[in-house]
Amino acid sequence: MKLKPKYFEAWKNGRDRFNTDPTTPAIQEQIELILTEAGAYGLRREVDIHAKRIIYENHDVNKVLAYQMAYKEYTKDK
Repeated sequence: MKLKPKYFEAWKNGRDRFNTDPTTPAIQEQIELILTEAGAYGLRREVDIHAKRIIYENHDVNKVLAYQMAYKEYTKDK
C-alpha cells in the first residue's frame, strides 16, 4: 500500500492518526510521566486507552491534556 503524499508527510513529521499535534520528545516524556503515575495505582492501561479515546473524539484537544483528563477521571476517588 502506497501512502498518499499528505499522509506520508504527516507520518514523517511525527504525527499520528489520532491528532495533528506533532509528538515531540517533551510531549512523550510528559505522557510517560502521567502513565507512570497511573501505573502506581494499577491504572496505566486504562488511562492510556481513555486518553486515546478522548483524542479520537475531540481532535482539538492536545495529547498531554487528554492524558491529564484521563488520569484525573480514573484517580478522582483514590
